[in-house]
Amino acid sequence: MSLFTSTSCRIAASLVTLFCLAISVEAISIDLKNAIEWDSVSGRTYQLETSDNGVNWTSVGSERTGNNSKLSHSFSSVQNGQMYRVRETTPGIEAPNTTVPNNDFESGILSNWTKAGTHQPSRSSSSAKNGSYSARFYLPGGQNESKLISSRITGIEGGESYSLSFWAKKAQSGPSLILQYEVQWYGTSYGSSGLRDFSLGNNVWQKVNIANLTAPSGATEAVVSFRFVTGAVSGAKGEIFVDSLEFSSGVVSTPDQIQTYSLNLQQVAEITIPTNSGVEYAVMESTNLQAWDNTDNSFVGDGSEHTVLIPAESLSKFVRVMRPEYELFAPSDARASMSLEANSLEISWNPSPTPTVQGYRIYYGTDMNNLDQSIDVVGTTSAIVSGLTNGIEFYFAVVAFDSDEETATGSTLFSATPSQSITLVPLYNEATELEPATTIDHEDALITYVGDRGRARHAKEGGTNFQLYDIYKEFYWMGRSYYLEIIDRVAKGGNSITINSTTTHPLATSETRAFYIGVNTLAEYAHNDDAQDGHRDVYGNLKSPIEPMTYTSTVSFNAKEGRPIQIGDRMEIEFSPFMAGLPAGNADSNYQSGGQENYYGTGFLYIVGEGLKPWYGVGSNLDSYPLPEYAWLGGKTTHHTQYSNEPDHAYKQMAYNLAPINTQKFMLGRRLHHTNFQNGTHSEPNNPIFPKHRYKIGPQFINNSCVACHTNNGRAMPSNVGSAMRKSIVRVGLDSEATIHPTLGTVLQVQATSGSPEKTVSRTAYTEIPGSYGDGTPYTLRKPNYSFSGTDPEYYSVRIAPQLVGLGLLEAIDENTIVSFSDPSDLDQDGISGKINALTDLETGETRLGRFGYKASKARLAHHIASALNTDMGITTSLYPTIDHKNTSSSQEINDEELDLMYRYVALLAVMPQRNFNNSTVLQGKTLFAEANCVACHKDEIQTSDYHPLTELRNQTIRPYTDLLLHDMGPGLADNMGEELASGSEWRTAPLWNIGHTDEVSGGEAYLHDGRARSIEEAILWHGGEAEASKEAFRTMSASNRNALVQFIKSL
Repeated sequence: MSLFTSTSCRIAASLVTLFCLAISVEAISIDLKNAIEWDSVSGRTYQLETSDNGVNWTSVGSERTGNNSKLSHSFSSVQNGQMYRVRETTPGIEAPNTTVPNNDFESGILSNWTKAGTHQPSRSSSSAKNGSYSARFYLPGGQNESKLISSRITGIEGGESYSLSFWAKKAQSGPSLILQYEVQWYGTSYGSSGLRDFSLGNNVWQKVNIANLTAPSGATEAVVSFRFVTGAVSGAKGEIFVDSLEFSSGVVSTPDQIQTYSLNLQQVAEITIPTNSGVEYAVMESTNLQAWDNTDNSFVGDGSEHTVLIPAESLSKFVRVMRPEYELFAPSDARASMSLEANSLEISWNPSPTPTVQGYRIYYGTDMNNLDQSIDVVGTTSAIVSGLTNGIEFYFAVVAFDSDEETATGSTLFSATPSQSITLVPLYNEATELEPATTIDHEDALITYVGDRGRARHAKEGGTNFQLYDIYKEFYWMGRSYYLEIIDRVAKGGNSITINSTTTHPLATSETRAFYIGVNTLAEYAHNDDAQDGHRDVYGNLKSPIEPMTYTSTVSFNAKEGRPIQIGDRMEIEFSPFMAGLPAGNADSNYQSGGQENYYGTGFLYIVGEGLKPWYGVGSNLDSYPLPEYAWLGGKTTHHTQYSNEPDHAYKQMAYNLAPINTQKFMLGRRLHHTNFQNGTHSEPNNPIFPKHRYKIGPQFINNSCVACHTNNGRAMPSNVGSAMRKSIVRVGLDSEATIHPTLGTVLQVQATSGSPEKTVSRTAYTEIPGSYGDGTPYTLRKPNYSFSGTDPEYYSVRIAPQLVGLGLLEAIDENTIVSFSDPSDLDQDGISGKINALTDLETGETRLGRFGYKASKARLAHHIASALNTDMGITTSLYPTIDHKNTSSSQEINDEELDLMYRYVALLAVMPQRNFNNSTVLQGKTLFAEANCVACHKDEIQTSDYHPLTELRNQTIRPYTDLLLHDMGPGLADNMGEELASGSEWRTAPLWNIGHTDEVSGGEAYLHDGRARSIEEAILWHGGEAEASKEAFRTMSASNRNALVQFIKSL
């Protein structure tokens, strides 16, 4: 700051007229008023009061909050004789209410308590310390347990110390009687005191005091439980009474402290000053226009009008408002990145700290000493500079300007070379037609829609007799899907939540469960009721007429906690559809539906006032708590953590936020995905043949169904040495540019319905490549060798079937985001120069960004699926009406509607959450992953676009660990054939999400494009080219650090 501009005004207390002696750009107004002013302290409140007799006081204006500066109140007119004072309130301390609900057992039959054990406790009037009742635990002879668990104790503050006390009496006692208590903590952090023993004398009430129970950081609730156990010994028995629990902190409540101060009215000049945001203003006064004094009224503008009060004394005085002239500072960190437009660069920068900046000017040219072109930018810190020449180095400088000057160009001068000669057309934009949102913020309720399917058992039943939650039972596509509408009125101040359900087949019974307990069984809920027919509206009224296959249930009480529902409550919901008979067969079928009639549903965790959250289980009963958002790898599509002991089904689940419009479509698409197009059978047992789609397989093919290669929707395993390769594709071309081969097309079909296939191919052996880690530990990599029937193709590339989860989310990433990651000329000189692949859209002819496939050679997921149907199974669609670009007759064996079903199924597969997210080794590995710069390509957080048509995929924060760019991975992984813009050594960054499930889903491990890597470690050690430095960072780590990094990757 150097110079000041000012406005001066003259105040004469005895005159009505006010004289401004100078005019500046500020339109300052001034008025004479009577006012009261007083000092304030932050954290205290102030109420101005007036009286005409000093006895009866009336409030003036509203209560004000202190801010360590002066507060004031002005009056346009006053009455003679009025007295004024301010009432200052210093808030007292309110001790948290940590009362144990029903702590004296006087209410209900042990209401607010959960009973468990072989002999459950009861309420007793036979012995009580205080009042009329106590809790009685009676254990007859033999090995028994009696357990009592309190409702949640609220008001807990993490890090605080608490004490527990209770009265207890042991009326009967035998050998091996164990008396225990436990305190468990809940919130964003969890913990437990563990089961602790305590002792009692015989037949006398004793007070048990436990101190120093420290709540973990983040805890907000606590639970107290008692456990009494007898062993399997002769004479073992027990009878114990418990009464009058107290759970408290050391905080003692203190009342508010109130003081009053008398104030005097004074005449003031009220000066109103329009301000600029961030600009400092000083208010000064003088009696002679020469000597100026500060008035302690300096302030920083916020863009609105600011009022100051200046005492108007009997003598004239002048007031000056001074605004500094700020030094104009240049922007910083000016840089270039690739743009979607050809021959363009996006220039961005950090803003100037000067608050009076009006905009920025980008100078550019090919001569650093003569930047002869410029564009002005206002209101943003980035702009696209077009019309550049590809491959030519340009110089850029970004300057800030105000009304008088601009900064020098030298401080931000840099150079960049445009290298993209292609203009990309986004898949989706603001003109895209969007499917309806699944969350509606109504003025009277928060409304959430979610699709679901019937499940054979419950979410947390993982015993050997169950394992029936994640699978799809036979005939799953017929009448087994439904959707829920959750109308949360509590979110808007109401007192109930309605769960409306709409099914695809009539129900005999529809049970709604809420508020999970899981004490006696892992399927126990506190709220259970049979839904009635129909739907209720947002106001709770039953809609008329009642539509078929609609059901409704309203919950207005938190039965788990024994109180009304509150915002923030964890309400796990399970809807159980019990069907009224079996559906009839479809029009394309010659059968009646089979399978079971009674189903349960997905365990959805609904946080009252917020919405659905993916969850994980806490404690022995696996109580559902929301996963931290950094563990939501697939954003809101992320499934809850698996507990049903069905790890091979991890990649088969519906998106956790599936929309009603896509629920049955998902089921129908799944059926196609699991259909053998050679004989029409289903990949899962006890399902009927799909007559419409038998004999669709082409005369030459690789395999006969999607899941025949994508094992459980996961990676395929390489075939054994010498065996035919039927779970990989071999791309072929006429040359290194992958020109379509006139006889072989683009992919070798290695099977035939009759006669000979195009070629057969097998792995003949592996070439072993020894190496060692930095600590001397040896390792061996292996490179596959291949044998072909007939003449070997000169140009080919082997690709193993990859996992399928998350593909819809990858399609939903905005092109600008992906392009912003690219740096084909390595402008930042970090050794990593990712570039895009681009291709022509089959449907529109426009140039699109490549996303799918090992070399990002497909732009749309639907095209990717249609291509696989065509080249891998010989099945035609409207997109590929002939087989593998060969001279075959045009046909459409899968119609557009069916292809759309398959697309929606794959696009909406759930991503599993990160596992072991708070494990110390995993957290260490995450740090090492970043330090090795793996995140340069494996991006750990990306936002999807607002414009994808599927609502489930829009505006999601995802963690795919990919940038979808091509990177040169060095000669070790190179083959001799490119694809579109990709060379033989360039591969798209593989997403890492859910890679840790590979062994369980696929029955083994095989990574990289051809499955050569048998472990995560081997996959890393094959990295070369742009990833060489990261590979070396891993190779030279200690064994414990290598293990931590791998454990982190496997947690994804």
